[in-house]
Formats: sequence, C-alpha cells, structure tokens
Amino acid sequence: MPLSPTPFLSIESLDFGYNGRKLLRDLSLHAHRGEVVALMGGSGSGKTTVLRLLGGQLRPDSGRVQFDGEEVAALDRAGLYRIRRRMGMLFQHGALFTDLSVFDNVAFPLREHTRLSPTMIRDLVLMKLDAVGLRGAAAQTPAQISGGMARRVALARATALDPPLLIYDEPFAGLDPISRGTIAHLIRALNDALGATSIVVTHDVPETLAIADRIYLLAEGRIMASGTPDALRSAGDPFVTQFFSGAKDGPVRFHQPAPPMAADLGLDP
Repeated sequence: MPLSPTPFLSIESLDFGYNGRKLLRDLSLHAHRGEVVALMGGSGSGKTTVLRLLGGQLRPDSGRVQFDGEEVAALDRAGLYRIRRRMGMLFQHGALFTDLSVFDNVAFPLREHTRLSPTMIRDLVLMKLDAVGLRGAAAQTPAQISGGMARRVALARATALDPPLLIYDEPFAGLDPISRGTIAHLIRALNDALGATSIVVTHDVPETLAIADRIYLLAEGRIMASGTPDALRSAGDPFVTQFFSGAKDGPVRFHQPAPPMAADLGLDP
C-alpha cells in the first residue's frame, strides 16, 4: 500500500531541554499511516522524552509536533484529551492495574471512554484478548500471569479503542527471548490489522529490525541516522555499526573524558 504524501505524525526541527540543559536538538521524525517506525537509542538518550512531547505532556522549546494535521503544543486541555483518546500506549513493563482482573484491565478504556453496553464491551474485550492469545486468562489477575503474558494484556488494552496511533515504550524490556519474539510479532500484526501507525521506542536490535519499516537512531540529542532496516545495515555508518553490534569501541565512547588517573590519585607523573 503506497504511503500518503502527508505524514500522520511528524516532528519538525524540534529542540527541547530541562532547566537550560539541551536534551534534544533539531530533531525531525515522520511516520505515515500503516507504518511501524522505531526510535532507537541508548539509555538516557531522550527516547521517552520524545514520547512525552508526542502526547503533549511536554512542549518543545522550538519546532513542532503534529498529529493528524494538528499541532500538539497548540491544543488546550480538552484538545489534548481528545487526541490522546486516539493514541494507544503500551507503557514500560505493562503498567496493569494490579487489583483488576485481566478482563477488567482491557475493559477499562472502553468503560471510561465509550457508552457501549456491557454485552458489547464483553465481546470486544474477549476479541482483543483472543488476538493476543489470552482469552483463557480473562479471569486471572496480573499477579497470576507471567511477565510476557502481562505485556500481552497491556497490548490488548492499548488497542481496545482501535486507536490510529499506537505507542510502545520499551515493549521488549525484561522479557525472555520467546516473549520478545511474540510481542514483536503482535506489534506488527496488530498494526497491519488496524491500519494504524506504530511508534516503537526501544534499544532491542533484533526484534526491531524484524518488524520496523523505518528506524531513527537517536544519540547526543539528535538523529544520527535513519532509514529502512536494510539501508541502515548496509550503510557502513560507524555509529550504526556499533549500535547494532553492541561493540564497546566506536563513536560512543566507553571512557568519559577525564584527567590522567595519576593526576586524580595525586601521584607524580
């Protein structure tokens, strides 16, 4: 399916910082309908901050964030709530309500944001749970299921309202290899089934290369490289090569700049 000429989600020339410390510099990112777009980078590179800017929790110092033609920073409180209902969020580690059953966790957004009948909500919840393979766990609590299963429940909850934008914050963190592969498959399959746009924030390389249409690599507050997985793999860029291989030596230094060890220890050179 050809991409529309106008991105569904775009960040243009964005700068952002905390307390005078610049965190993001001239950052641009685009995602079209139907795409799975990954934002990758090391811990502390600013990936989660980008998600907060997308949802309007933070406002850029300069540049703009647009969602389906609307500038997020220009929206008032009611406008932000309106667009957030069109965003499904999978939080790090799932963030399920521990005192609710699996069924009630998935039903929560439907009960909060719709006037559907209890029968319709029941049917929709069971369909969402079936899509992630957990209809049989509907009556259990988060404490009674594994971490990988809990992440799948959270994914079912994120898609409960069939949002056109799905956002994943470190969806593979803390999972075993089988669970990581399962979540990766579901991200791709659910995106295609819904005709949605997915933004995946992660530093897990194999799973991302398997499902992403486009990848942006973030480091030092800016986009260091972007492209399709195949294009990035074959580009020969030193930063991309180091990130994908996990090598210690490369543009991202192991040792931070410091005086000679002898000077720090007060020893004669």
